[in-house]
Amino acid sequence: MDFLVTTLANQGIGSLRWAITSANSSVGFDSIGFDSSLVGGTISLLSSLPVITDRVAISGLFNEMSAPGIAIDFNGRAGLVFRGSRAAGSSLQGLSLNDAGGDGLRLDANGITVQNNFFGLMLDGVTGQGNSGNGIRITANSSQNTIGALRDPLTGQMVDNTFSNKFGGNGGSGILVQGANTHTISGNKISAIGDGNRGILVTESRATTSPTNDLQILDNMITASGAQTAGIEVVVSNGYLDSLGLIGNKISTDGAFMSHGIRVLASGSGSIGSVQVNQNDISTSGPLSEGVYLSSLDGGTIRQATVNSNTILTTGDVGSDSNNRFELESDGIYINVLRNSSIQAVEVEGNEVTTLGNDADGIYLIAGVNGNVGEAMVWNNTISTLAGNPIQSSQSAEGIKILSYEGSSINIELYSNTILQSEGDGILLRARAVVNGRESTGGSILADLQGNNVVNANSSGQIFATAYSFSNPDNAGIITLVGADLDEIIANNSPADPAAFSVTGTILFAPGAPGSPDVITGISTTITNGNEGMISSRFQDHSWVTDDGAVHVMANTNGQLSLYSSIDNGSTWEATVTLANSTASSRSDGVIVDDKLYSVYTIEGGGIALAILRYSEESVSWTIESTVLPPSPASLRVERPSIAVTGDGTIVVAFTATDRSTGRASLRVAQSDDQGATWTVLNQGIPNTTNDGRMSGNVIALDDGFGLLYTNGATLNWTEFSKGASPGGSLGVSETILIQGNSQNDPNGTHFSSLTDEDGNIHVATNNGESRVVYLRYNNDTDSWDEPLVITDQPSGNYMQISLMDDGTIKITYDIIIDGDRVVAVSESTNGGDSWALISVLTQDVVAADPGNRRVETPAYAQDVLPVFQQVELANGSNSLVYYQVA
Repeated sequence: MDFLVTTLANQGIGSLRWAITSANSSVGFDSIGFDSSLVGGTISLLSSLPVITDRVAISGLFNEMSAPGIAIDFNGRAGLVFRGSRAAGSSLQGLSLNDAGGDGLRLDANGITVQNNFFGLMLDGVTGQGNSGNGIRITANSSQNTIGALRDPLTGQMVDNTFSNKFGGNGGSGILVQGANTHTISGNKISAIGDGNRGILVTESRATTSPTNDLQILDNMITASGAQTAGIEVVVSNGYLDSLGLIGNKISTDGAFMSHGIRVLASGSGSIGSVQVNQNDISTSGPLSEGVYLSSLDGGTIRQATVNSNTILTTGDVGSDSNNRFELESDGIYINVLRNSSIQAVEVEGNEVTTLGNDADGIYLIAGVNGNVGEAMVWNNTISTLAGNPIQSSQSAEGIKILSYEGSSINIELYSNTILQSEGDGILLRARAVVNGRESTGGSILADLQGNNVVNANSSGQIFATAYSFSNPDNAGIITLVGADLDEIIANNSPADPAAFSVTGTILFAPGAPGSPDVITGISTTITNGNEGMISSRFQDHSWVTDDGAVHVMANTNGQLSLYSSIDNGSTWEATVTLANSTASSRSDGVIVDDKLYSVYTIEGGGIALAILRYSEESVSWTIESTVLPPSPASLRVERPSIAVTGDGTIVVAFTATDRSTGRASLRVAQSDDQGATWTVLNQGIPNTTNDGRMSGNVIALDDGFGLLYTNGATLNWTEFSKGASPGGSLGVSETILIQGNSQNDPNGTHFSSLTDEDGNIHVATNNGESRVVYLRYNNDTDSWDEPLVITDQPSGNYMQISLMDDGTIKITYDIIIDGDRVVAVSESTNGGDSWALISVLTQDVVAADPGNRRVETPAYAQDVLPVFQQVELANGSNSLVYYQVA
């Protein structure tokens, strides 16, 4: 129903109070509008308004400048509140909310849209009449809210900033988010004044592991003044925030001290999956006021972060503090990993950084006691550190400063940075063995420096590396530089004065490491006339190497699944078997046990078939022993099958089953103890909880039973089934081992590949949802999954395959963007997955074809050479396979 406010009175028919009460009583969607005669008026309240508990659109009036035309003066009473599930989907626009005895607006419901309002400002948009609390408080019970400008749902770009909100004069922060749920805060104009207040403050202290927390703070204009404030601050002290986007904001802070532009912190048991601090324009003033402050502390974890394409100016402190100290630094970008915490991967690229204060470094990365930075990439940044006064502190301002303390480690690449002016060293690497005056064991840094240009530096070294201890050289930290010697490193960079490149302490050199990857050119094959999915889903196995060294691949060609074999290193291929009832859309998975290949595949009509094939080394050919049909009811459409054979010969088949009538998907498992003659279906499937159909399961044989590695929406999960359980029993308890985020957009949830080694450890390659390949390992000794490890810096990860070689080396093959070109690459681990190195880049110039989406396929187990298949699109629109051999 529509309710019209016709009076500015506190109560009575036609008042706002009456309209809210009426809308609450009218179940379903309602609207509240205002008579045009009220424009420019103020509703002065004598008591609090009712809490809004039913879905309603409140649309105030607008003046000739499209600004709010109706004000609400709460006169010290509680502000406006949306609460409860029935209030979900409400909206608020065109009002000025002032003088509340707390927050101007509280959102305790989902899906609220708040646009074109003033908070703490009178109708002129300038004069403050602040709320005593925050402008807006979003509680932990609220999610999916939109605060601010309209955005295009496809591109994410702001399309109309006239719908932004304006904040000023409030006693607290502009926007307080309690619980880092999924919200979009965009295009707002926020002023926060007062010690401890932030433009936008986000806190998460709940024990939550939700995979759908995607907080986006975009294109806001924020000013903040006061001590211990920030333009944007996000603190995750418990639980999990999946994805955080801080993009395109313009921020200015001015405070007595600690007035950061953007501050992000994961501490304690808090974890953040992905952080993007990109394309912001930031200026700060005052001591200890960093432009970007990114930190993990006391066990906190940030899995991946980018700080890219920001413009940063920090003025800092050019005088002294009360103790006549001059090192109150205001670094441009400050990344701090302290006390048993980690940042697994961080990229700092394309930033323009200028610092003016004493001891204010351009980019400062520090790993404190037992801190770990798995992979850092600092490249293409332009930096100037220019103190306003002559340097009076014991530490001068470095262009880039890398510091590692006791028990910590940093693995970093420093490429193509330009230091225009540095009051200290241009680039400083320091591993130190002293913590708060206490002698300890130093940290470690592995650094690769390439193409850096230091134009001017006024300290002891334009590029300076030092590992030192005050009293005991044996405790000094370890710095390893990639290169044969100092001369090679100098030659790989461009210091204005090579003599100013210096080292102290023990510096190690790693000649040729990590080295340039091999470039391998593939050969075209006769495996042609394929469709777009000729080597199909990523988690399925379509290629194998038999004991005689022959290579085999199941490809969808000529509208059917055919098994091709080669015994001459890929020079010739022969199709010896075609699977019965397979079609152009059939997808398969297979496993070789002894001399038999068990291949499960989809057939016409939405069912599955199982073919058991026997191999002959003499003829290098396959014959089909039998073909059976595992159970798949007609009411279900079966897709994406997977197969395993346990040690006692039990065949286990998992598949995604979609109910034809409801469209609901689930994972189902069937097993046979008699080579497919009879089958038992587990009573309980695993439902697709996100209702988007993104679900796939890879069944894995275990010592006792089997496990299921599966996606459910944007999560990768693991569950086990004991062989000793009763027939038709249920799957065990599932655990989530990776939260991939909403940007993991595979419609089938198939972006993973796995294998099991002879010790029962499971190795997995997958996509982390942020265009990076991630490696995971299940440790059979501890019966637990290790923390995920990002193995690529460059965008990648649509297709990935993991393989185990005879010598125990593990290889992952994937598509990747290198220097702007999308290619196929191979990374290798020689230590069981603890660390990875890029070893090969694969090209297919011999084929006059469009590589398309670069589907790749490798065997899960290979001998001394890894066969790699890449799918390419021919000029006639059909597809072909290119073949590579990677040593």
